[in-house]
Amino acid sequence: MKKYCYNCNKDVFFNQKEEERKYNYRNKTFLIKETIYYCALCGNELPSDDIDKDLEKIYNGYLNFYNLTLDSFLTIRKSLNLSQELFSLALGWSKKSIVRYENKEEIPSGEYLKTYIKLQEDKDYFWDLLNLNRVNIPDDIYYKIINKVNLNLDIKSRNVILFFLEDKSLYIVQLLKMLFASDFLSYKNTYKSITNFKYAKLPFGPVVDQYNSVLNTMLKSGEITTENILLKDEEKIKYKGTRKSDLTLFTKDEIKLMNEVKNKLKDKTAKELSLWSHEFQGWQETETGKIISYEKFAQSFNL
Repeated sequence: MKKYCYNCNKDVFFNQKEEERKYNYRNKTFLIKETIYYCALCGNELPSDDIDKDLEKIYNGYLNFYNLTLDSFLTIRKSLNLSQELFSLALGWSKKSIVRYENKEEIPSGEYLKTYIKLQEDKDYFWDLLNLNRVNIPDDIYYKIINKVNLNLDIKSRNVILFFLEDKSLYIVQLLKMLFASDFLSYKNTYKSITNFKYAKLPFGPVVDQYNSVLNTMLKSGEITTENILLKDEEKIKYKGTRKSDLTLFTKDEIKLMNEVKNKLKDKTAKELSLWSHEFQGWQETETGKIISYEKFAQSFNL
């Protein structure tokens, strides 16, 4: 195999060496290990076969300072389960910029690069960006983005939570018991729960599995907030919704059922709700920490 040598003005045999070369890009200096080719006749360095690949090495050398690579821009967006269009709308960027970054045609700079750095470190930073740009996003697109980013918390489940938080703020036990009652009563009547939640047995009764993650997600998205209540010299947290639930997501029977649950349980204290849920056969016969079966126990549920 030969390469063209401009000094010798002909194709020549060549020697190759692995060398570290120093580069400076955007005020950052770094070394890159490269394969360098030299003419076997005159010793001059021969041109690279792939300039684009050489540029990628330089760009990646620079991005390494920020724990990023050229592939990171695509990976970060895909980790959020968003299309280029939805990602651009959420951040308030142009779609063309995102396409250029992901096609390795350009490296983001300034606030754009800082955004990718923060998203790489903490994906939850996305919620700050989304809420910052909330005023510029139509409601249907906003909720579509929220639903896409959190596949384990679908839009209908979110709206059940918002439904119970519409009239007044609730303590965690009150909210969890309303969700539990709605789903098991629905499954008892229709063999289908309203939300996509599963319920685990804990000492204070059946609760949404990994409920802290569910609530934290909605707090970060701005759909719910908290307020601190001083109760008998002890500070307690209540949850409240920031918007009304979208009732178009539910059937008339589902709305009727949720209202029945709300009216039945809204005036119960956390202690009363815990004791009530302890009477449920599914809680009694399930091991602590395990998921309570809809199929096995829904028919024994009583509101």
